[in-house]
Amino acid sequence: MSSEWDNYWSGRGGAQASAALDGVGVETHAGIAAFWDSVFDGLTRETQLVDLACGAGTVLRRASAAGIGDLTGADISSGAINALATNMPDVTGVVCALPETPFADGQFDVVVSQYGFEYAGAAQAATEIARLVKPGGKFAALSHVKDGAIDKECAGKAAKAQILLDSGFIGAAKNVFASAFAKDQKAYDATIKQLAGPQKTLTELAASGMGLAMHIQTGTAQLFSRLANYTFGDIADWLDGNEAEVRAYLSRMDAMRGAALSTDDVAGVNAALEQGGMVASAPEIFAPDGADKPIAWIIRGKKLR
Repeated sequence: MSSEWDNYWSGRGGAQASAALDGVGVETHAGIAAFWDSVFDGLTRETQLVDLACGAGTVLRRASAAGIGDLTGADISSGAINALATNMPDVTGVVCALPETPFADGQFDVVVSQYGFEYAGAAQAATEIARLVKPGGKFAALSHVKDGAIDKECAGKAAKAQILLDSGFIGAAKNVFASAFAKDQKAYDATIKQLAGPQKTLTELAASGMGLAMHIQTGTAQLFSRLANYTFGDIADWLDGNEAEVRAYLSRMDAMRGAALSTDDVAGVNAALEQGGMVASAPEIFAPDGADKPIAWIIRGKKLR
């Protein structure tokens, strides 16, 4: 799964890197910011905090703004850690994958995670989390909730990505370009006809607001209009790159759905925390935009002294 997230983080820095779930619409949510502010309230500059599956540092920025000075971010994606280094050079960035990390027992006062630790297998990751928390320390997370608003949104986005792939637009467009460069009018006419169906699908997806479809539609049209400026190899590489991007996007949407936790899953997380010496709080559904739009589980625990 790291390759798909490296694909996402590639080239993302600065403001772009704040949108760790770009297209899902949660990273800059005021309600989420307020939640983390409440978690960090009362902590000191000396607090040792790690964000697991930190991305480019959305939660770490809230922690820094709250005055916490000893910050570590861990993520499976080297691209995310590179973005973190650009955004927050004073934060220690570590490339590692749950459920095993290179950190010492009881290394951190606070362990946090936002839509992250559950990707590694929530209960197994919770066992590692309990190991990392110091006696008297705490854990807080926002985690994907099964059948919640994000889960449903990801399902819709995954369906669109699959429709785009199944349409065969990339292959059909390559055939058109190949016949155009070959100056074979008969083949060109035939491939144009074969492109009609996939092009209709692409147009519908673009009209629905699918960003990748809009990008492919616009880019392909520009290539057709400026054909003399390119080689067939240039165009084929661009189309293949876009197909790879769609496949990586589909993989990320599927991974988000697969990470979504049921009530039983959260019970397993709490059991693992308690086996690791923590007192787990009763899980809560986080729905800052109303009860009909749950976007996360709130999962918390405290380590016994």
